Amino acid sequence: MHIAISGKPLDCLIVCGQGTYRDGRYYGEFHDRDIYLGHAATVRQVVETYKYELVVVSGGYTQEADPRLSEAESFPAMWQDTGSTPTVPVVLDECALDSPENIICGLMSARWRLLSTPHAQEPFRRVGAYVAWKFKKWRFNLVAQSLGIVERFYFHGYADSSETNVQVPESWVTKPGGRCLLPAAAPAPPPVKGVPDARSSDEKFKREVFDHLLLLRSDSWDEKRRGRWQGNAPESIAAGFKDYADRFTVFGQSFPETIKGLETLRQLANGSGQLPADAESTMTAFRRAFASEVMKWR
Repeated sequence: MHIAISGKPLDCLIVCGQGTYRDGRYYGEFHDRDIYLGHAATVRQVVETYKYELVVVSGGYTQEADPRLSEAESFPAMWQDTGSTPTVPVVLDECALDSPENIICGLMSARWRLLSTPHAQEPFRRVGAYVAWKFKKWRFNLVAQSLGIVERFYFHGYADSSETNVQVPESWVTKPGGRCLLPAAAPAPPPVKGVPDARSSDEKFKREVFDHLLLLRSDSWDEKRRGRWQGNAPESIAAGFKDYADRFTVFGQSFPETIKGLETLRQLANGSGQLPADAESTMTAFRRAFASEVMKWR
């Protein structure tokens, strides 16, 4: 989807959290604290190298050990301890609970904050994602593809999978073939040399590609997000939501067609893993809503 951008554009970097940090302690799923601290400490370097004008730190309340602290709120503490605070404005997204939500909620949080400023109608131009692990690149590109922003999306990874403290499953690293979301009845895209084709891979892998193209909106992924959410959020939470079910309430008021589109994707994602013939038109309508309400593309 090619959309001309008018007005003064903004280049935005979304920084994706992995856990929470307070007073020198990092709480996360794996013992990769060196990676996560290094990732945080190099945000300013990425901003300065690629000339981003706005940073969104993204991550909700995920850690039982410190349920009132969000992943997003942890970044300023890590920057203070490492002397690496970015010199551009920073927005907190304390809603996101997985990779697609890092991008969706990150951009909605940024736009929601901008709505009360003179920059309310300034479009996003480049969108970057700075992620701790390089192997997540193909997942984030699938997300950007589904949002209709892939030509303006730039992935930045910090560490290679070989540096992790645990064995990374092969399915996490394997890259899918194909570049566009196709209905099940459409012919498969031609294979890319050296890259496994998603349609000829095993069923588990095909389902992973399918789920990411639909932004992990299925009920099974919603259950996983609920498991991560710690609740008990403080009243000062950035977007004004108080519990898991209320996370998108404020966003729904500002981006109604986008939120409605996410619900439509949920219905598609709860299907059999096969896309109906009209799936592409459904995705096109969602992308247009996201482009208009969040990206401010005209």
